[in-house]
Amino acid sequence: MLPATERLPGLSAVDLPGSLGIWTGLLATEAVLLAGALVFMRRGRPTRQQWLAAGLVGVLAAGLFLVSGEPWGITMGLTLFGAKAMQALGGDLGGTEFWAGGWQGAALNGPIGNFTSALTDIGLLLGALLAAVASGRSLLGAPLGWRGAVGAALGGVFMGVGARLAYGCNIGAFVSGLSSGSLHGLVWIVAALGGSWVGMRLRPAFGLDVEQRPVAGPV
Repeated sequence: MLPATERLPGLSAVDLPGSLGIWTGLLATEAVLLAGALVFMRRGRPTRQQWLAAGLVGVLAAGLFLVSGEPWGITMGLTLFGAKAMQALGGDLGGTEFWAGGWQGAALNGPIGNFTSALTDIGLLLGALLAAVASGRSLLGAPLGWRGAVGAALGGVFMGVGARLAYGCNIGAFVSGLSSGSLHGLVWIVAALGGSWVGMRLRPAFGLDVEQRPVAGPV
């Protein structure tokens, strides 16, 4: 699907550091982010813990770039996990256009440990689990019901396809995209906010409220 979409007509790339220079492009990006933050903070300011968490994420993302030479990404690592699972079940992806060669083919045929995004995804999942358990908000063992399971599966499919077509999720497309001076992160966030609004209003149809808790009652 991704190679087919890449052949569709599109707009030319916009590279702020290339057009304005590194420092001017960085300042322009920060100005756009500040304007967006001011709009959203009108509904409430982040807590001290949220500021600290955001700062820590930024430091870790910068550290990852310095160590690996790559911006932080998530989607491709998960894509690789799925492809390797298909191979383990007997599927042959080597002949598909996406996995036929280049770095994709090298990632598919090489060990997981050679792919930075796959390693950081493992750390992300473990870290999120530990943080949820430590805060007492883990949903492990929480009743979900068949409607909730269907909704979660559909949501996962839509998020996965969308992230792959958008060259990333909120990390790879938005955080890493904007930090590298690419405006596609702004396009991504507009689409993500609209999709999130629709998804939240569809949750009751699957026995879920607009937060993360299953709706009480039979499903």
